[in-house]
Formats: sequence, C-alpha cells, structure tokens
Amino acid sequence: MKKFTAIAVAIIFALFSFISCEKGPLGAGAGAAQAEEMLRLLPQDVAAVFFIDVQRILTVEAVDKLVNKKMEDKEFEEFTDYQKFVDMTGIELKKDVYFVAAAMKEGEETEGEHEWAVGVINLKYDKEALLSFIKAKTEETGSELTEEEYNGYTLYNYKEE
Repeated sequence: MKKFTAIAVAIIFALFSFISCEKGPLGAGAGAAQAEEMLRLLPQDVAAVFFIDVQRILTVEAVDKLVNKKMEDKEFEEFTDYQKFVDMTGIELKKDVYFVAAAMKEGEETEGEHEWAVGVINLKYDKEALLSFIKAKTEETGSELTEEEYNGYTLYNYKEE
C-alpha cells in the first residue's frame, strides 16, 4: 500500500508540476486548457496516451455517483489518505482538478529500469503546499525527488528506492 501511495503521489506531483495556474507558452491557466494544449506537452513517441476531462466526466450522473460512493467508503480513505491530502494541499478532486493527460513508453534499459510514464494535470493548487506534501511523502518512503528545469518549467522526478 505504501508503494502505491508513494507512486501515486509522485505521479500526481510530476503531473502537477508541468502546468501552473499562470498562462505560459504551452500551458493555459487552471481550467482553461484545451485537449490539444495538454497533449502537446506529452512526448510524441509513446506507446499509450490517455486524457480525461475531469469536470466533464463528473457531469455524467453514473460517474458522479460512483465517485461520491467511493470517496465516502472507509477503505478508500484508509487506502489513499485522501482527507489528509486535501488538508495538506487544499486540492479537492471534484473542485480543483480539470484535466489529466498521461503517456507511457518502454525506453532503453538502464540499470534494470526501462519503463517510464509522464503526465500533466491542469488544476488549481498552491505550489508550496503541494511541494511540501510531496517532499514529506518522499522522505516517509525513503524515495528520491530531484528537480530540473525544462523549457521554462520545473520538472520533479521521482525515483522509488
């Protein structure tokens, strides 16, 4: 469970770090992105891509009911620490997350590792609160979080020990 939580947090953080709430050359503001803009931020030579318009999919009654039911489930809370995440970051799935795009690829094998994933999330968030949460989770799991600049964006790379 800790491994899943750590991976989920790392992926979320990596995704969040690609787009800020300010308009930039590739990213629109929170909630203002279009599918094409989001997909443009992903590498082109990937094996799989997915895109979710979170706000639109939540307008589907069956999906909204399912999300509400799962979020109220005790096992969901124990498994994800969702309320702790909300309290520490201020990010609520149904209110603050607009779009999610991700890509996966099998790359060259280096040091026994050869799969990677990258993602982008368009959302409303407090960068310092989110970064603090991710760093705490990284320390808790003994993982490594590195930072690098790329085309004017700060990328956070997560590596599980």
